[in-house]
Amino acid sequence: MKKILSIALPLLIITNFFAQKKSLKKTNTKTKYEIKIPNISKDNLEIPDLSNLVKLENKKIFDKTKDSSRMININNIQDYDFSIQKDKNNFNYYKYKNGQLQHIQKNTKQTISSQVEKGEDPASFSQTIHTYIDFYSNGNIFTIKQYNDTDKGAYSVGNWYVYDEKGNLLQHIDHKKYFKMTYNDIAKIANSYNDYPSKRISRYFDKTGSYWYIRLGGYQDQPIEPKIIILEDKTGKILSEFKKEEFYNFQELEKYQEKLYKLFKNK
Repeated sequence: MKKILSIALPLLIITNFFAQKKSLKKTNTKTKYEIKIPNISKDNLEIPDLSNLVKLENKKIFDKTKDSSRMININNIQDYDFSIQKDKNNFNYYKYKNGQLQHIQKNTKQTISSQVEKGEDPASFSQTIHTYIDFYSNGNIFTIKQYNDTDKGAYSVGNWYVYDEKGNLLQHIDHKKYFKMTYNDIAKIANSYNDYPSKRISRYFDKTGSYWYIRLGGYQDQPIEPKIIILEDKTGKILSEFKKEEFYNFQELEKYQEKLYKLFKNK
């Protein structure tokens, strides 16, 4: 997955937005179409025994090959990736390293077809929630993270948790409380820019507010000048439209998002 937490939005940038944009647009945010995000924490997560994972994996191997000699032995497992249909927690991937559970994940795909109007591409409203859980070598949970993956990019969603090795909570981020608008609201705006075949959506927040980015451009063989649109989540207003080179003038400013997520990256 591409790095999605690389750009912040300090107060100085917001000041420049209002200086550059004389007439502000406002989007229609009356109707909300929200994707369902699994509520997962250390308190409600059930980790299956390794023996149960081996049984599921061996059943899959035997059903496919009809060869019992290819089935795995639980006593010989060191590094192994279990890809199963789904367990009772709806997780479908378990990664073991040196005999210890290292990582689990699940993918939940949803398409809110009721919002697709005539002439719109249903794929542009398709969303997949990826849930990633990483563990310490002692078996305790390190982080719980979720992303919304769309055809226009991915961004962090849901409740994020990071714990120390003893299981104590170090940080909790509830992304929902920072955003009023939904991906479908922003996708409709992005789709209205018909002259740009490439459209990427991401979102960020800092101490001053919450914002959506729409990055517009062409593909490699299309000489289209890229543009970046910034929307304020609270009001739905388009604050400014940047040319790509103008936006990158702000890259040396302090990155609030990178500091916010620092604990989620370092084990």
